[in-house]
Amino acid sequence: MLRVEDRTDIPDAGPGETVATVGALATPALLLDKDRLDRNLVRLSSRMAGQGVVLRPHMKTAKSIDVAQRVYPSGAGPITVSTLAEAEYFAQHGFRDITYAVGLSPHTADRAMRLRKAGVDLKVLLDSPEQAAMLGATGRAAGVTPSAFIEIDCDGHRGGLTATDSKLIAVAAALAEAGVKIAGILTHAGESYGLSRPAALVAAAENERAVAVAAATTLRAAGHECPVVSVGSTPTAHFAEDLTGVTEMRCGVYMFFDLVMHGVGVCTTDDIAISVLATVIGTKPEKGWILVDAGWMALSRDRAPRHSGSTRATVWSAMWPARFIPT
Repeated sequence: MLRVEDRTDIPDAGPGETVATVGALATPALLLDKDRLDRNLVRLSSRMAGQGVVLRPHMKTAKSIDVAQRVYPSGAGPITVSTLAEAEYFAQHGFRDITYAVGLSPHTADRAMRLRKAGVDLKVLLDSPEQAAMLGATGRAAGVTPSAFIEIDCDGHRGGLTATDSKLIAVAAALAEAGVKIAGILTHAGESYGLSRPAALVAAAENERAVAVAAATTLRAAGHECPVVSVGSTPTAHFAEDLTGVTEMRCGVYMFFDLVMHGVGVCTTDDIAISVLATVIGTKPEKGWILVDAGWMALSRDRAPRHSGSTRATVWSAMWPARFIPT
């Protein structure tokens, strides 16, 4: 029987060829508008510089060293990641100041300590004494001193402790006992993605700030160091009016923006730096439809909020703009 690996006439599924025009691209294809990307980067970096806050971009959105180098044209800077594969990828390209902003497990602790052993200042995230003890033991086994953020829940959207939870001091004490350096506290205003009124977004940003600062104040009053007060979401980053007490901002969608952020009110459609190129492959005139070769995997299963008016996808075909295709 002839096996697939024995065939010599099967085309190589390697990188695509370089083309001279957009219309010559195989579809579906991602199109990145570099001018819009650069404009978005400058917009937020300038805003954070004006607030005296370090911007720690979340690279889970881009997952690209080419984009990271546009964020930091003068050399690697602080970044956030959501997987250790991302941490390893960016570390291989010279990034050394990395926050892994996902709750810790024994498996990820071991992998994270290997990165610290290799010279990467990788900070992890946890919210329980049990995780603290486990991390300390893993660090000792690897011969390194771990560094961890305590996760704070500012709006009921994610994991973490509330700023008034008595366990906050218990976690800090467990970290100290385990020989783990407390990097600080970290929170994320995830509920901001469901908002659309400027006043509500300003209030969400202030709540995020106030909760984070309160948690840091509690730790310091108990004799624990809390050098970093880390907050962040793309909506709150753009609507925060006061960041007193905050030391860094994390967000990632701001690089490209999308219809969700347009619906929230953070950007205009002219700020969206990424689009999907698709080819029209059929029509349904009686329904007012056109069919394209870009499905859920190309366009994302994420839906924009109803208030955005964008429950339809905007798709550019290889020949003409084909807008407002019902999804």
